[in-house]
Amino acid sequence: GSPLFAQELVLAVRETDDVSSLPTSLDGVVGSQIDALAPLPRRVLRYVSVLGRSFRTSVAVDLIASQGIRLDSATRETLAEFLGDDGPDRLQFRHALVRDVAYEGLSFRQRRALHQRAGAIVLAAFGANADSVADILGMHFYLGSDYSLAWKYCRIAGDRNMVRYANPEAAQQYERALAASKRIEFVSSSDRRATWVKLGDVLERSGRFDESLKAYGQAARLSDGNTLVASEISLRRARAKERAGAFTAALTETTKARRMIDDDDRPEALRNAARAAMLRAMIRQAQEKPRLALAAATEAADLAELAGDDSALARSWQILDWAYFMVGESDKAVYSERALDLYQKLGELDREGMVLA
Repeated sequence: GSPLFAQELVLAVRETDDVSSLPTSLDGVVGSQIDALAPLPRRVLRYVSVLGRSFRTSVAVDLIASQGIRLDSATRETLAEFLGDDGPDRLQFRHALVRDVAYEGLSFRQRRALHQRAGAIVLAAFGANADSVADILGMHFYLGSDYSLAWKYCRIAGDRNMVRYANPEAAQQYERALAASKRIEFVSSSDRRATWVKLGDVLERSGRFDESLKAYGQAARLSDGNTLVASEISLRRARAKERAGAFTAALTETTKARRMIDDDDRPEALRNAARAAMLRAMIRQAQEKPRLALAAATEAADLAELAGDDSALARSWQILDWAYFMVGESDKAVYSERALDLYQKLGELDREGMVLA
């Protein structure tokens, strides 16, 4: 069913005139083509495969040079069947499968050494701007077993992807960072906990609720007895369960979050209490229980105003209007415009759109 497979089989038939010897899979076709290369071009192709599907030509040249090989024009011409230009100073494997098969041809020891070297080359090339290529550095240092640098750059890459809502990419980087943290000694429990929380957040955004709950569970184990931190994590678990449709479990989490901070008079604790009440209002709205939603949203709005939490306040106002309409008291539904103003101030475009809809 693959056009590429059919295409490559036709090329193979033209070259061999022997149908019986054809590979039975696309991987086999590509592998036979790579194996047919002369030793030097084959080594070059496999070495550059550690750089990914698309990469800087200058980085490839330096990487190959570190292995005692010069990428001359004759070798590049030989590899033109596999590699093409991808803009200024860039090359690209013509198909991702070619890159994957070439990479599989390297031993694990070779891969590790080449990733280490590639990471060092990229780091030296970008210097003070290394954070801009943190995703590349994170990949190379993680696969190259340089776990200290992997911990650093995978977290930076995760944060950058999280801001862009590139949630799967962010999740992969946070997972790599956490795996790397097990191999190094200096990572504090608070840093590890924060990374677990971020992983939970991007998994929850992606709709991977069970996985997000596991990540939040790992974060909770690192709360070190800090009830405020544990309360914040419970609120995240409540949100994930609410989105998954597990409303009873979500309500239990909000109750748990409130109990943890009952005797805490810090502003942060008041904010958590406001968000717990707001989440209860959201859950009651999702259950289509307007009177319970009205009670929860009223409490949430009061607490949010005291805490100065505009986001929770706007959401509570939005639910208040819904609840008043549902119980037949539409004359009291006067909060949507206030919520809209707050959402605009906060830049929460998705919530703004919900009000306008």
